[in-house]
Amino acid sequence: MQTVRRFVTLLLAGVLALTPVVQPIAVYAEALGIGVDDEGDSTSTSSVGQQGAAESDSATASPDHSSTGSVEAPVDVDGESDDASADVDLETVQVPEFGDIPSSDESMAQSWRFENGVALVDEDGSSISMLGRDELPEGASAWGIDVSAAQGQIDWEKVKAGGVDFVILRLGYGSGGTDKKFSENVSACKRLGIKFGVYLYSYAWDAATAREEAQWTLSVLRSNNISPADLALPVYYDLENQDPSTGKPAGVDNKNNYREITGGPSTFAAMANAYCGTLVDSGYMSGVYANLRWWNNYLTDSVTFDQYERWVAQYNSSCDYAGDHSLWQYSSSGSVDGIAGRVDVNYMFGDITHITYRAHVSDIGWQDWVGDGATAGTTGRSKTIEAIQVELPVLSSSSLVSVRCHVRNIGWEDWGRGSGGTTGRALPIEAIQLKLNGPVEDNYDIWYRVHSSNVGWLGWAKNGESAGTQGYAYGVEAIQIKLVKKGANAPGSTTDAFIKKPVSLTYSAHVSDIGWQPYVSSGEIAGTTGRNLSVEALSFKLLNAGAGDAVKVRAHVRNIGWQDWTDNSGGTTGRALNIEALQLQLSDSLSSQYDLWYRVHVQDIGWLDWAKNGEVAGTTGMAKHAEALQVIMQKKGASAPGPTDSPSVGLVTINYSSVSGSSSWGQTVQNGATSGTMGQDLPLHAIRVQLPTNVSGGVSYKTHLSNIGWGAACANGSASGDLSGAQEIEALSISLSGQAAKRYDVWYRVYIENFGWLGWTKNGSNAGSSGCGLHVEAYQVVIKAINSAAPGSTANSFCNGTSQLPYIGYQNPSQFYQVSNRSVTIKNMGQGIFGYRTESRIPYNATRNQIVNAIVTRALEYVGTPYIWDYSCAPGVGVDCAGLVMQALYAAGMDLSPMNPWDHYYSAGHDQYANYMRNYGRFQRVSFADRQPGDLILTNGHVSLYIGGDRIVEAYSPRVGTRVASVYSTTPILSVARPVV
Repeated sequence: MQTVRRFVTLLLAGVLALTPVVQPIAVYAEALGIGVDDEGDSTSTSSVGQQGAAESDSATASPDHSSTGSVEAPVDVDGESDDASADVDLETVQVPEFGDIPSSDESMAQSWRFENGVALVDEDGSSISMLGRDELPEGASAWGIDVSAAQGQIDWEKVKAGGVDFVILRLGYGSGGTDKKFSENVSACKRLGIKFGVYLYSYAWDAATAREEAQWTLSVLRSNNISPADLALPVYYDLENQDPSTGKPAGVDNKNNYREITGGPSTFAAMANAYCGTLVDSGYMSGVYANLRWWNNYLTDSVTFDQYERWVAQYNSSCDYAGDHSLWQYSSSGSVDGIAGRVDVNYMFGDITHITYRAHVSDIGWQDWVGDGATAGTTGRSKTIEAIQVELPVLSSSSLVSVRCHVRNIGWEDWGRGSGGTTGRALPIEAIQLKLNGPVEDNYDIWYRVHSSNVGWLGWAKNGESAGTQGYAYGVEAIQIKLVKKGANAPGSTTDAFIKKPVSLTYSAHVSDIGWQPYVSSGEIAGTTGRNLSVEALSFKLLNAGAGDAVKVRAHVRNIGWQDWTDNSGGTTGRALNIEALQLQLSDSLSSQYDLWYRVHVQDIGWLDWAKNGEVAGTTGMAKHAEALQVIMQKKGASAPGPTDSPSVGLVTINYSSVSGSSSWGQTVQNGATSGTMGQDLPLHAIRVQLPTNVSGGVSYKTHLSNIGWGAACANGSASGDLSGAQEIEALSISLSGQAAKRYDVWYRVYIENFGWLGWTKNGSNAGSSGCGLHVEAYQVVIKAINSAAPGSTANSFCNGTSQLPYIGYQNPSQFYQVSNRSVTIKNMGQGIFGYRTESRIPYNATRNQIVNAIVTRALEYVGTPYIWDYSCAPGVGVDCAGLVMQALYAAGMDLSPMNPWDHYYSAGHDQYANYMRNYGRFQRVSFADRQPGDLILTNGHVSLYIGGDRIVEAYSPRVGTRVASVYSTTPILSVARPVV
C-alpha cells in the first residue's frame, strides 16, 4: 500500500511537472492518508503561533452551520474514530482545483506579528512579559503559554515544574501545513498531564476555505489521537493574516496568491462559523484568536462570536477589549524555564469550560470521547446505550458532573460522579439526568438530549431534569451534551425532552356486607351510594410507576381514630369498623408532577367537596361512615375536578342568647346549654342565633309573639322578637341553610310556663305553643350530624291550641285508663259511621270535676239517639249501651283499647262490651252506695252512665232508644265501675 501511495503522488507530480502545483496536492493527499514519503515532511518551517479564544458568553442555540454550507465532519456514526492510516479508495479521492484551497506554506504568513512567516520581535514587550506571573491580575484564574515549532526542542518537565497552568500548541497553518513539533508536544503534554489546547493559523478567505481548514484540523487531531476529552482548552482559529501590499485582511491560496477577505464582518462571522462549527459538530470546543484591532473592526458579530471562546492579543499592561473574553495574550516576550528564547504568555479569565462524554453501546462497548454537543452513541442502528461517562476537563478539578440514569428493570439509579448505567448486563438506559456540581454550576447550565428508539431525538433538558422516556421500554441510542452560559437560551427545542408513560391510578374499596370490590380507574366511584354500606378499607395501585412510587394513605376509623400513614392501603377488614375520613398523598417522586384529588360520599350527607395532597376528606366526630370515594391523579397545578370549599365535616358549635324579663341580652351559650330562666315566670322577648364564620352556610330563625303571631325570619345573629319587652315569645323555629343544611340537623326545644320542657324538634319545625296563651321561658339548641338521633324525647314539641298541650291535669293512677286533653285515635278512624269517635273535651289542666262533667255532658247529648245493636256512632245515628259509654268516655280523652267502635260492630265477640266493662280491671270497683256521677252502672248484659240524683243515661232498647232513666230501672245491679278514680 505504501508503494501505491507513493506511486500516486509521484504520478500526479510528473503529470503536472510543477512543484508549486504538486505541493498542495501532495499535502491534501497526505491529509487523506496518502503520504508523499515515509520520511518526508510536507510542511515548511514553523513560526510563532498566536491564537485566541473567547470566553463562552452564552452558547445560545447551536450555530446554523448549514447556512454556510458546512459539510458533515468525517466521524463514524458510532462515534468511533476513523483510522488515519486506513487505505483510501483512489477512485473516490477528489483533487481540488488549483487555488481553491488555502496554502500550506508557512512563509506566506503576514500579519502584525509575522513577516514572511517569521515572528517579529516585540521590542516593547520585555517590560510586561512577566506581568503578574506570581500574582495574577484581577479576574485572572490561570497563566499559560502558546508555542510552536519556533520554540524548538522544549523541555516539558521543566515547563511543568516552572508553574505553567496551561499550554496552547500550534497544530499547523492553512490546509495541509502541520507544525513540525506538534505531535511531539502533544505527546509530552499528555504524558505529563499538562492542560493544553491547540490552534491553527488561518489562510482562509471565505467560509468554504475555512471549512477546508477545519477538515484539515480534524484530520491532524485524529492522526494524533486527540479526542475532545484530551483538550482542556479549545481548538482556536487564528485570524490575523493580511496582504502585505495592501495591509488588508487576506488569505493565501495554494498558488500562494493573497486572496482579500471581502464582505466585512459578515464574512469573518461566516468563516468562524464554518471552522468553529465544524469542530463543535465533531465534539471539540472551539474559539477564535485575533488582536484587539481585528476584534474591534472585523470580528464584531456578537451573535456568532458569543458562541465560541475569544482569545484577545494585546501587548499591554491591560486588555482594552470591551467584550467577553477568556484568554488575553499580553506579550510575546515571555520566558519560561525549559524553553530557549522568548515565548507568548497569556492570562485566562475564569475556567474555559468544556464537557466531554462517551457511551457504552450494546454490541460495541465503550466508544471514543466526544464533547460539546457532539453525538455519543449511534442512530439508525437499533443499538442502545448501556452506560455513559461525563467529564469536565477544566483547569480546576473541583467541578464535576453528577449522572443519574433510568435503567430498564432497575429504574432510577442513585446519583453517580461522572458516570451512570451498567455494563455487562445488557440493560439499556432509557432516560438520564445530569447536573453540575462545584464552581462551574454558578456560571453554566448543562443541557442534554437523547435519541430514543422508536422516537428519535427528543427535546433538550437541563440541570437535573429528565431526558428520555419512561414506561415505554425505549432505550437511549445516542446523547448530546452542551454547556451553556447560565440563563442563556437552550441549544434547541425543549419540547418533549422527557416522555413518561402516564402513571395511571386504580383503587378498590372493601365494603361492609360485600368485601373487596373490583379495582376502578382514576375518577370512578369505589364503594356504593344509596345503600348505607360503609367503606372499611382501601387499596391503591399505580401502573407505570417507578420503584418507590406510592399512594400514601391515612384513614380515620371508627373506634380507632387516625391510623398511621401507610403505602397504598388503609383501614381494616374483618372488624366491621367504618372509615369516616381519609388523607391521601403521593410519594415525593410523584408529588412534584401530579396532584392527587379525592372526595368522599358520606352517610346521610352525600358527596363532600374535593380535597388534595394530604388534606382531610370525610367526617370526624359525627359517627358518619364513608360510603364511597373518588380519586383523581392529574398534572400538577391543573384545575380541581370540582368544588373545594368543604372536603371535610366535623361537629360545629352554635351560639345563641335571649332577652328574658328585661331589655338586655343574656349570656351567649353554646350547644345544648340553657338560654333564659326556668320556673321564674320570666318570659323570653327576643332571641338570636349564630353559626361560626368558618361554617359554610347559615342559620335562620323566627319567633311567634303573643298578640302578633309569627314574625319574619332573621339570620346570623340578628334579633328576632320584641326588644321592647311588650310581647312574649310563645314559640320559635330554627333552620340551617346552604352546606350546613346538607350536613347537620339543628335541634331545639323550649321551656314554657306551667309545663316545663317540651320535646325536641329540628330543622324549621315549630317549638312551643300557639293559641294557648303560654310564654316561653327558656330554650336550648344543639347541632348534630344530619339524621343523627334526637338529643332526647321529641314528644309534644309544639302545641297548636290547648288540645295539643301536654296533659298536666287530674289523672288516674297508672293501672287505670288515663285521661287526656288529646283526642283518642281509634281503629279505622274516619272510615264510615263505625270510624267515629268523640274528641276530648277536657283542658290540658283539667280537674276531676271537669273530666266528669265532660263525660256526663257527652252522654246527655246522645239522648234520643236510636238504639242499634253493636253501634257506637255519632249522636242521632245510633248506639247501643256499650257504644254510648265509649263515646262518653272518649270526651275525657280516655283510650279504651282494646274496645273500639269498629270492632264493636265488625268483630265477633266484641258485641259483649257491657259484660267486658263489668269484668275488666282497668276501671275501679266501688259499691253501689258510693256511686258518683260518671260511674258505670252494670247489670246483666247492660251498662249505663250514672249522672247523679239516682238518674242514669242509657241506650235501652230499639223501641225506647237512648234516654235518661232511674238508676233502679234496670235490675239487678251487679257492679259499679268508676272510670275517673
